[in-house]
Amino acid sequence: MTLCGGCAPRPAAPATRAGDARISIQALLGSYATALRGNDVAALRAVLVPDNPTFVAAQLRLQANLIHLKTDTFEYRPAADVPADPIATHQQWRLDAELFYAVSGVDTVGVQRPVTIGVRRDDDAWRLSDVGAIAVPWQFGPVTETRKNVGDKKVVVLGHPGAQLAPRIVDEVGGAMRSLSEFWGRRDIRGCSSSRRVPRRSSQRLSVANTPRASPPRRWQTGLTAASR
Repeated sequence: MTLCGGCAPRPAAPATRAGDARISIQALLGSYATALRGNDVAALRAVLVPDNPTFVAAQLRLQANLIHLKTDTFEYRPAADVPADPIATHQQWRLDAELFYAVSGVDTVGVQRPVTIGVRRDDDAWRLSDVGAIAVPWQFGPVTETRKNVGDKKVVVLGHPGAQLAPRIVDEVGGAMRSLSEFWGRRDIRGCSSSRRVPRRSSQRLSVANTPRASPPRRWQTGLTAASR
């Protein structure tokens, strides 16, 4: 029988540990997105650091703001690789990430928004310590949606309870779509998606879609952003 000195298993290479961290962070972001959309308060608290009540309260408000929004896609993804450095038992990082979401029935191509997140590792537990603000309607308050058919197109207007602009958009969307058709001449307007910020830290969003492809957005001097689908 041969005995080998120094045959004890060697520590995993830094890249392997970084890979484990990457998987853990992606799983954390998946749990976070699921908790937000599932209106599961306990699940949301479980992925947040417990020693920052201001941050936790802000995330619970964000969760409540999303209750009435229907989405087919809602997920966060890391936008950069986790550094291939040895991962300490206790560590805190700030990472670039992206939110991908699609409003049910209209967003055949998902909306993408950049966001900065903070993650903290305590032993084997990963939690969110910070999530940057994103220019999306639910960042500014509870979201309501109004759905309307305009010809063969489906329209969703996102607003806030008591907002004055959303009902006006619903009433005027037919005329707006005719104006878009005239602006583009003979090009067929297959749908549009637009965002418009209104005063008092509020926002409204209009989505119209009926086909699976989208061209790059067109920005006009009115501040309206539209994309044909």
